[in-house]
Amino acid sequence: MKNLKQRLIDETKKGLVRMKAEIKQSDEELEILDARLKIEKKFYEVKDIEKDLKEDIKYSVAALEDMIAMELDRNAELKKDAKISAYRLTMIEKFADDEL
Repeated sequence: MKNLKQRLIDETKKGLVRMKAEIKQSDEELEILDARLKIEKKFYEVKDIEKDLKEDIKYSVAALEDMIAMELDRNAELKKDAKISAYRLTMIEKFADDEL
């Protein structure tokens, strides 16, 4: 296959761009979820809310906390994968064209 090194470099760079976009999206999602959680917690503190609504808000807070935990895990995994891909790109570039 002709110029395999360049093909690997191009594929790895495209993957990095895609991962960085996913990381950005995940960071934004975390900000939104955090804001929603703050609102729900503040809403829960309101004293004159009906008991059944307060119970629903409590479950909403728990669900948002779970969603944040899952998104944090996803975000950390994406960042780790991007770091690995960046190292992989460095390794590919160290090879001579005829070594692959």
